Amino acid sequence: MTPSGLVSVRGDCLSSLDPTTERERWSVRLPGDPAKAGGHLATPPACAGRFAVVATFEGRLLGVDTTSGETAFDIDLGEPVRFQPALVGGRAYVGTARGSVVCLDRGIAARDGWRMWGAGAAH
Repeated sequence: MTPSGLVSVRGDCLSSLDPTTERERWSVRLPGDPAKAGGHLATPPACAGRFAVVATFEGRLLGVDTTSGETAFDIDLGEPVRFQPALVGGRAYVGTARGSVVCLDRGIAARDGWRMWGAGAAH
């Protein structure tokens, strides 16, 4: 959960829910066809600061401001991704479905704190 709510990928959307009212705060439609992608279009979000980062089956890395739902960045990785990015020191580390590891320096220290793929006991 982020300071601005519960952020999750559900079907073809990345969305934020208010944990108290259970109302949707915002929603971002994800690219692709869930049937062709095997049921989900993106990884679980990696959250740090006020940002959520997801990678998509179509090979995009999306950064979304969790307070507004505004897209902060949308990068074409060129390969499908099925596993959650790791966020360390302003960088996003992404393992692709084809076995590549991509490191993107977004230069924003607030995007830090999700230090391992699949998270850990503290997440």
